[in-house]
This record gives sequence, structure tokens and C-alpha cells, in this order.
Amino acid sequence: MSIQTNDPDQPWHQVVVTGRVEKFVEIRPERVLLKGPAGENFFEDIEIIPRKQHPFTILEVVARYGKNIDYKLMERCSDGKDRCVLRVQNTSREKGRYVDVLKLRTDSDIHPTINIYVTGVIRQGG
Repeated sequence: MSIQTNDPDQPWHQVVVTGRVEKFVEIRPERVLLKGPAGENFFEDIEIIPRKQHPFTILEVVARYGKNIDYKLMERCSDGKDRCVLRVQNTSREKGRYVDVLKLRTDSDIHPTINIYVTGVIRQGG
């Protein structure tokens, strides 16, 4: 990164910033891939594990589009539980691909929203 100064002898300085990035949350898997035949209900469960230093509660889950998926919070990370489980299910009845984003609204000041990306790869039913 370059910083401009008002020093006529050295108007620009190069600055390097380093540091350790601490994860706020562990998400397994980080991205959802729903892959299977059209017309069948298949799903994936996502584990959302808050770090002990940054506990939070999921207040709401909203899909950007919501056309090809259903979702339900199966377990909440509150009341002493150390993880949440979010189930994402395919609802598409047609062959093709789709993408969506699930937005998890939390009570955290650090990360009020967590995004989970969903891709569907639906083949002809059989």
C-alpha cells in the first residue's frame, strides 16, 4: 500500500500491514452444493459454529431469491449449544443450474450478517 505525504523529499511511502486474522465463525461446508435429479427432495445440513470469544444467535435466515430452495434452522446456537445447524433443501423440479445466497442475520455487532452461498446442479430426473 502506498501513502502520500506532504514531505517534498519523499512524497510517497510504501507501507506493509501484517496481522493474524481470527475467524469469527466456522461454517461447514462453507458453500452449499445441491446436486441431484430434478423432482427429488435432497438437502445439505450446514454446521455454523460460533467462536467462544464471539458468541451470537441467529435471529433470521432470508434467501436472496428463494425460488429453488427451502431452508430451516434445525438447531439454534443458544441455550448452551455450541453450534447451529441450517438445512438447505432443493425444491427445483427442472433440469438446470441455479445460485442463491442465504443471509443469516445475527445479534452480533461484529458480524450482523453472515452469507452462505448455494449452488444447485439439477440433472434430468429418472
